[in-house]
Amino acid sequence: MGAIKDLDLEVLGLDELKNITPFYHIKVWKGTRKLASWKSENEGLFYDLASLTKVLLTLPLYLDLVEKKEITLRDPIVKYLSWFPNEEVRIYDLLTHSSGLPNWILLSSLDKKIKTKSLQEKSKILSSWFREQKYKIDSQPVYSDCGYWLLGLVLESIYNKPFYHLAKDWLYHKYHRAGTEIAIHDPDVAKLRTLGGKLLKKKEHIVAMHDGRRRSYKPQEVNDTNAMLLGGLAPHSGLFATQKGFSALTKMWLDVESDFGFPSDLKKKVTRSQLPGWCTGFERPSAEGSLLGDDWLPADAFGHWAFTGCSLWKHKKEDLAVGIMMSCSYEKRQRALLSQFRKKFHTEVLKGVQK
Repeated sequence: MGAIKDLDLEVLGLDELKNITPFYHIKVWKGTRKLASWKSENEGLFYDLASLTKVLLTLPLYLDLVEKKEITLRDPIVKYLSWFPNEEVRIYDLLTHSSGLPNWILLSSLDKKIKTKSLQEKSKILSSWFREQKYKIDSQPVYSDCGYWLLGLVLESIYNKPFYHLAKDWLYHKYHRAGTEIAIHDPDVAKLRTLGGKLLKKKEHIVAMHDGRRRSYKPQEVNDTNAMLLGGLAPHSGLFATQKGFSALTKMWLDVESDFGFPSDLKKKVTRSQLPGWCTGFERPSAEGSLLGDDWLPADAFGHWAFTGCSLWKHKKEDLAVGIMMSCSYEKRQRALLSQFRKKFHTEVLKGVQK
């Protein structure tokens, strides 16, 4: 295990990344025990977890309902949204990105004033768009933010309240002990606020970086444009966390056998390969090793990543997990450097464990 602590991240490509994205916090776990970590000097900053929100918030919200036997993942969407135009599409199909919905649209194209609408009005705008879409359950998934917006509407129907409020309440219930380390955007004051109620100062969180400079995003805004248009916390994006908050949010997935979160048999089921490239909610390694190193391609691995540079991957057989928190833009060179670093780092971590 000592070989992991001795890894030279500069050689693996971190030196180039630091020139354009100086903030990072990287951690390796064996079960829930920390093996090694590396971090920039900026301790305690809040990182935008972006699409990790899908598997750290929206998926657990559904599993919570499954555990309580209030729903099943095979339930058709029309059971909860009577206006839905397809009787075959299920919750499962949305979680596995196989409903036929497109990857992404800019929500302001549906209504130029959507940002100023109430949360209820935003949901009506989304509902109208989903009524007009064509759905085809496909064995070749297409990664879709849109599918998670629809999952949000289903949750709104079940809880009878806007997604922002039901998600905020659930987060506080589950993670109030780590409430000072997890934050979401508060639309009432247009600032980030921790679950514990503290408003963050501008210097306490990071927006995506671009060539070493802050992008044009306004301070206190979520980097994902559509998440901001939906109120700052959406089913696909919107969670912020420090490294301690990230550890709290990921704990349920680090040790499948643990009593934290959900029963182990349920967690095993949703993290098992379902369709090419996907578990239920989580991605799994592709043949090309797009997000993992070329030597780390076991069928039981699962994880997710975010366009801001954050990622979480778990190797079940070795009970090994890697969490990477960075602040990265979607500028091509920067993303290429991050992808190369992630591949090399994951590969070397696995080699270190197997020595």
